[in-house]
Amino acid sequence: MDILAALLLAVIGLTLLLAELFFVPGTTVVGLLGFAFATVGVWFGFQFFGPFFGTLYAFAVLTIGLVMTWVASRKLENSQFALKNKLSGSVETPDLSPLRPGDSGIALSALRPSGNAEFGGSVYQVWSYGKLVEEGKRISILKIEGTRIIVSEPAKHHIAV
Repeated sequence: MDILAALLLAVIGLTLLLAELFFVPGTTVVGLLGFAFATVGVWFGFQFFGPFFGTLYAFAVLTIGLVMTWVASRKLENSQFALKNKLSGSVETPDLSPLRPGDSGIALSALRPSGNAEFGGSVYQVWSYGKLVEEGKRISILKIEGTRIIVSEPAKHHIAV
């Protein structure tokens, strides 16, 4: 009975670990349960077989787990569970070359602290410096940091940045 319990716990543990990897990733509850079952099964193996054969049993459970994971990943690679689409995309960086600190524009949305503004007929995402700026207010560019445009209402320009 003890050997059957050790084997059954190890098999249930490995099955739960595989389920965590392939069917319910990210939940960790199933994976922790699988690890606990496999560990208890190996512990029972040590109790039943002794230290030498218990160690062999532990390596056997580990090896079987790794082989099962490898085989399952190969089988699932071509199944309905696998993502077959290649995702591609890019981030478009705005051309900020026409903009200079001191340029004036209009806030197209409330800047809390970020929003959209128009400068020279083009729309840009901007960040306000200081307090919030309401929609439709005139704003000026304080500085440009990489792709971030820092703006404020014109009366705020006396603040050193």
